[in-house]
Amino acid sequence: MDMRLDDDTRWQAVVDCRPEFDGAFYYVVTTVGVCCRPSCRSRRPRRENVIYFDSLADAQRAGYRPCRRCRPDQPAVDPAAQLVAWAKQQIESRQAESHPLAGVAAAAGVSPGHLARLFQERVGCSPVEHLNRVRAHRAGRLLDRGQPIAEVASAVGFDALGGFYRMFKQQTGHTPQAHRGRTAAGLARARYESPIGPLTVLADGAAVVRLLLPGEVWDESDPAPGPRPPEPVADHPTEPVAVRPAAPDQMAERRTDADDPDGDTKQPRHTGDPTTERRTEADDLLARAVAQLDEYFSGRRRRFDLPLALHGTAFQRTVWEALIEIPYATTASYTDVAVGAGRPRAVRAVGQANNRNPIPIIVPCHRVIGHGGALTGYRGGLEAKHWLLEHERTHA
Repeated sequence: MDMRLDDDTRWQAVVDCRPEFDGAFYYVVTTVGVCCRPSCRSRRPRRENVIYFDSLADAQRAGYRPCRRCRPDQPAVDPAAQLVAWAKQQIESRQAESHPLAGVAAAAGVSPGHLARLFQERVGCSPVEHLNRVRAHRAGRLLDRGQPIAEVASAVGFDALGGFYRMFKQQTGHTPQAHRGRTAAGLARARYESPIGPLTVLADGAAVVRLLLPGEVWDESDPAPGPRPPEPVADHPTEPVAVRPAAPDQMAERRTDADDPDGDTKQPRHTGDPTTERRTEADDLLARAVAQLDEYFSGRRRRFDLPLALHGTAFQRTVWEALIEIPYATTASYTDVAVGAGRPRAVRAVGQANNRNPIPIIVPCHRVIGHGGALTGYRGGLEAKHWLLEHERTHA
């Protein structure tokens, strides 16, 4: 913001209580001797009693004290962010109630509509969607423990089974009975040795469900085909980290398999026929996935052609679908993805969804970078992210 503001602009900012001017200047009400931020919600002073300072220190040196309401001497806070964070905690702790949202809004002193607007802006989904996500995750855990479906429905706030069935299927893509069957049967999987390390593809026969990056472990008790446990919204996407990655061929050399006497992993290779824990109809799908990964890492494939089960909230799925549309060998910022997802103000929520992408590489979240082109966090590590981006540029 331009710090050279005229008095008319400053006065209008005071009248409108505009927070974007906080820090650009401070105003003093001479009749009471206090210094305020432009966003202060105290009673509007007379204009002839207001003077301006470029810094709080200048105002204090002139003998004025900080306002006790807007506290310009303390770090600025975002009341809306605090309200949403509190509301999320309340929703999660009251998920077993039949209708918790009205009570949460009343306790916050705001209307349900106002809370929904703030939630949508800050979290990227409505309070109802967040509540259903939390409920579905808990329900999946209870079903995995063998609890009867009627008891599970009651435990997550449903008096009628019909509403529980609709919510669970909307969130996970399958019924409670099917979830229990899938958990018991397990997912078929195949291992692929890539230049960035071993990748594990998981499928349920109809679609690819997960891709585990090097170092990631599949937790059998985690109902990952359904929703994930909620996470607090960070203030910003992961901060950029300075890194000096190795060249693609150097990384491949460091990934040498100790069991390979030749130690040659410079070219992508896979373990042959997909090795699965259970021989199911998923074998053919896993074979296709491994073949397409091999083509991608060999520079012969730019886009994957596989059925994917992208289970998550409606907003998360929208973000993941936007990631698929980022062209090969190009990058996009979090803001670009937010715009592509139709939610230009939900940049932080996009960062969260990007981090929760269940099928990386195939859904190319590695193509999302920070503002100004800086590399940002990646579950597989920044070195792997740099390798993937350089690999695509080399074969574009």
